[in-house]
Amino acid sequence: MTRRNALKAIQWLRRLAPHPDESLAGFLGRWARENVLASRTKLLNTLGISRAIRLPASELPKLASLLGLQVAALESIAPGTEPTRAVLRKSHTRSDTEAVCPQCLSEASYSRQLWSHCLATACPVHETRLRDHCQQCGEGIRHNRPLPHLCDCGADLRVQTTDPATKAEVDFSALLMGDQPKGSTIPLFLGDGIPAEIDLYVWGLANHFGCSTNGEPLAKAGKLPLPNSVAQAMDRLGPLFELLEDWPQRFDAPLKQMLEPGPAV
Repeated sequence: MTRRNALKAIQWLRRLAPHPDESLAGFLGRWARENVLASRTKLLNTLGISRAIRLPASELPKLASLLGLQVAALESIAPGTEPTRAVLRKSHTRSDTEAVCPQCLSEASYSRQLWSHCLATACPVHETRLRDHCQQCGEGIRHNRPLPHLCDCGADLRVQTTDPATKAEVDFSALLMGDQPKGSTIPLFLGDGIPAEIDLYVWGLANHFGCSTNGEPLAKAGKLPLPNSVAQAMDRLGPLFELLEDWPQRFDAPLKQMLEPGPAV
């Protein structure tokens, strides 16, 4: 029997369906555990599929076939280059770690899509700051940990503490998910729905305004490196959110300063 036919003949102990807000990496880890495989990596190695967190779209049909799923089930949770929701933007997916909400893990132990987006800093459900480092060992919370609620060191992530998030962080996290925010701290006209490019738009504003000093932009839109931690995301987005608090007065001041003509030569 060829390797290809052998793979098609796999009889899984349990067949699962992904939660609508579950990350693809988390779902594959859950599938592996339910079928007595050590990890997501072991599952993908067995199937001859790329182990990358940012799984190539070309691998999804093969993976779906081997798991006995409709490819649409995986496409709906997989990061892509043209996502229908910002939370699934492939280029903004954290490659090694994720930032979790302990309260969400207490309610259901699986990894959410939002936790992999590098600009996400808050849980829109519990309005708390996401945690990307374990309180016990201090290491990053890896995608490939033993269980969604357990750090590699064995610490229970469900009982770890988090800080309250700002209203703007909560609203922005909801926008990343494609949901209308509970508040109006980010002044956007969203009557026609949440555009998938909302993360790119806000990140561009942060580059131009949130990280500027004396009216001088630190970098052109999109040129700042994406944050690799919750703390870095807060550092980049926090100043922009402060400018938007008293709309439009605080925002207009640096904008006018940027548009003022320079001194005559």
